[in-house]
Amino acid sequence: ATWYTDANLTKEYDFSQPVSADMTLYAKWTEGGNDIEIWDGTSEEPAYNADTKTYTVTNGKELAWVSDVTNGVITEGTNFPESTSFEGYTIELANDIYLNDVSNVDNWETTAPANEWKPIGNTEIAFSGIFDGKNHVINGLYYNNALSDYVALFGATNNDVTIKNLVIDRGMLRGNRYVGGLVGRANNTTIENCVNNSNMTILGQKDIGGILGSGGGIGSNVTISHCQNKSTVRGYSDNSMWIGGIAGSAGKVQYCINTGSIRADGIGSYIGGISGSLVYGTVSECVNTGSISTGNLSTAGNINIGGIAGDTDYSSIDNCYTNAPFIWGYDNVGGIVGNVGNGTVAYCYCIGTYSSSYGS
Repeated sequence: ATWYTDANLTKEYDFSQPVSADMTLYAKWTEGGNDIEIWDGTSEEPAYNADTKTYTVTNGKELAWVSDVTNGVITEGTNFPESTSFEGYTIELANDIYLNDVSNVDNWETTAPANEWKPIGNTEIAFSGIFDGKNHVINGLYYNNALSDYVALFGATNNDVTIKNLVIDRGMLRGNRYVGGLVGRANNTTIENCVNNSNMTILGQKDIGGILGSGGGIGSNVTISHCQNKSTVRGYSDNSMWIGGIAGSAGKVQYCINTGSIRADGIGSYIGGISGSLVYGTVSECVNTGSISTGNLSTAGNINIGGIAGDTDYSSIDNCYTNAPFIWGYDNVGGIVGNVGNGTVAYCYCIGTYSSSYGS
């Protein structure tokens, strides 16, 4: 769908602008489901504009080409980038993308679809370009390997990266560490105006987030702005930690909303509605309405669980609120923050139920 500000569908809405008041938007839907092009697992070089250094992606094959170039699978082409990290280049979507037939998406945890995604960027070469989704949707994102790190649409990003105006819908991602709806591990990255929809499932063991797996700490220089997570975010094993609706760990998060449920199936710690852990970071003007829980409330390891952040250190949270059905844990459970170390919390409030089965 394309969104407009007028009933005549002539003025397209600019998602890069902050929202300060209620508004009415009008959607234009184009019929033709039979014409959907589902990715066949191959890759193909997209159209390229040399004047703007922009690749325009129209289907799954062309999106897979970006992944294959970044990961070193493809090493030459007609308009091959000077840097395989795409530093200095822009990737734009021209259409909604279908990576799989999504009719059976609810069963993907046990029944795999045809195509498994190869995350863009890894520990050796991170994606370093600009990715503009143009408010299009990537459907059917799937990856399932409990031993893998850097699991997301973008496995790793670094060096003045911007990812914006993108919706992820109907899929499942399972990994070990650095698992996120959009980015697994980020440095020097801005993520803005992106949505991870409700029929996505994100599963991992450490550093798990609906938008970003990990992007916090000294010098990370990561900003997440005007993003929303509606998906379920789960730590699926004992000793799961750093789990958040927006990010497992974050640098700067602002104007973001989480409505998805967050839980650890077994023992879980550092779990928050916006960010699991916040170190040398800030969260401002964010909202969480998603429930937060751990598997066994009588187990001592289920600690540092909060409606906005599980744990903070040298960080600040301001102008945030939580209206979650419940926030449950063993110890250090809070409506806003589970544990505060060397930081501030200001102008925040919690509506709903939060409880600790042990003490604080």
